[in-house]
Amino acid sequence: MTLARSAWPIVLVAGGAAFAAHLLCGWFCSGPLLLLALLAWFVFRDPPREVPPAPLGVVSPVDGRVLQVAEARDPYLDRDARKITLRMQWWGPYLIRSPSEGKVCQQWYLPQGLNAADLPKADAACIAGDSHPAQPRYAMRVRTDEGDEVVLVLRGGMISTRFVSLVRSGGRIGQGQRCGLLRFGGLVEVYVPVVSRVKVAAGATVQAGSDIIASLVHRAGAGSAEPKEVFESA
Repeated sequence: MTLARSAWPIVLVAGGAAFAAHLLCGWFCSGPLLLLALLAWFVFRDPPREVPPAPLGVVSPVDGRVLQVAEARDPYLDRDARKITLRMQWWGPYLIRSPSEGKVCQQWYLPQGLNAADLPKADAACIAGDSHPAQPRYAMRVRTDEGDEVVLVLRGGMISTRFVSLVRSGGRIGQGQRCGLLRFGGLVEVYVPVVSRVKVAAGATVQAGSDIIASLVHRAGAGSAEPKEVFESA
């Protein structure tokens, strides 16, 4: 089982401390530190995942459970959307994977305690339209080659130090590709276009990068009606 690259310092420090304690006072002192190193290895693991062959599919960005599926206002793009809310497993893995392929158009870092006046206009609008403005959060906007916009939002206490980004704005990202690390887990929201078909229901358990949570829908023509089927059970 491989380990997330950014987590190597944590494991090495814990392992080194265990080794030093063993040299100084034996297993009695080093045992707890060794267990800590093994625990860090487990929660920061990077299990291999097989991305499904579905170009218009939106995959789960995390391992966890679906809390809610609902229509909502996307405060980051100021649009009607479908929001899928997930809770990460506290025991990991903590790696975040991109829900779709495309270009990383924009990233937002909104730490706790900032007022709208302290941020650029676009970020201030996000705070004003967010239902939980007091929580720190990170958001990433991905535009697919077909022109769809998918927004990934991560929430958690002290997120400015807990989240590690592995991507840069303006670059391309693959479906299911590793894009970050959210230490100790948190809440995750995925905003997709309102005409998308949701593939999961509240209570479902999903795996990052391999389980499809929604499918992007394209109209056949300007006069086409929106699809009637907008929710499907997993």
